[in-house]
Amino acid sequence: MKATQACALFLLILLLCPLAAQAGTLGPALSYNELLALVRQARDGDVLLVSGDLSATDEALVTPALLEITGDGKATLRHLHVSDSSIIFSNLSLLDSFTVDGVSNIELRTVRVEGASGQYGLSFVGGGTLLIDEDSSVAGGTGATGVSISQRGGDLYVSMEGSVRGGADGGSGMEVSPMTEYGTMMLAGNICGGDGTTMGGTGLNLFDLSGNAFITVAGSVRGGKGSVGGAGMQVVSIGDTVSIGVNGEIRGGSGAEYGGDALILMDATAASSVNLSGSLIGGNASSRGGEPGQSLLVVGDSVSHARVVNCLLQDGENTFSYNTLITPLPEITSSVETVDPLLTPTPEFTPEPTPEHTHAPQPTPEPSFTPIPATPDEASPAE
Repeated sequence: MKATQACALFLLILLLCPLAAQAGTLGPALSYNELLALVRQARDGDVLLVSGDLSATDEALVTPALLEITGDGKATLRHLHVSDSSIIFSNLSLLDSFTVDGVSNIELRTVRVEGASGQYGLSFVGGGTLLIDEDSSVAGGTGATGVSISQRGGDLYVSMEGSVRGGADGGSGMEVSPMTEYGTMMLAGNICGGDGTTMGGTGLNLFDLSGNAFITVAGSVRGGKGSVGGAGMQVVSIGDTVSIGVNGEIRGGSGAEYGGDALILMDATAASSVNLSGSLIGGNASSRGGEPGQSLLVVGDSVSHARVVNCLLQDGENTFSYNTLITPLPEITSSVETVDPLLTPTPEFTPEPTPEHTHAPQPTPEPSFTPIPATPDEASPAE
């Protein structure tokens, strides 16, 4: 059933490819008013040329014809609003946000879309088809979402093969909410959340999905970097027979304090299912006490709605490393070949001193006895 519906919706894409024999070329339009005039007179298959920098007025671009609006690679359209129309845009830039509503069939071929500061890059509200080719890119303004899709009335088919990025300061890459009734999405490109100083943006948000929605994520999805890394993909509040298949690579954003989780699933009910067969890799944390992100975080009873088959589950890592100070070796100022060897002088021989001969002491002669002469009184005898 879903394949039949997707095929039927895909046939609408063929309506956007006019036959060369039927196509006429009008323009170039140098202002938005001139472009509106060309649109009013255009017929199915016509190609409208635009040149220069065109700023749209408050009047939306509306046409019942199947048209292509193309530039020379340098043309820009600002603040463009398209409603209930089927148009191919090619070789130009859509700046300061691009808005589509009603039942519209839009294809972007080699188109650059950028949002104004604080505003989404591309907003699609309604039903129909949205095709973004591999050579196209969409970026949100500062702090804003890159691509925002809300299904409101009618079936919806989305194919995204290009690149989508959230705005700086943590803008989400892509948001889908709500998606009801019959809807099919094939996301095969690169989707990234915006980097931020505090928190990185989530790569892909799928909120409030019901009915018979079918989404395949076959590309690369990554959360933005920040002090807290953004989640790679969040699936919140899905019910009925919603089916989400993931066979691409989902990564949490790296963070200083916390790494982002790769995939978060919560509030899944009824017969909804999330089938995982790609790779889920948590974001790394770089601070000393940082906490890496998980590969898969399932909250509450939603665990029974997640099916993991041949899926790589890899939590993030703490990549903190000490910055050790290494003292460099002294610089060699001369070549080794020119360094003269240091000569060690031969020690001189010092002869031992010859001991001098010491004569034995002569014996001291004993003193001779000398008689004391007698005094005259002693010599005469007493009379």
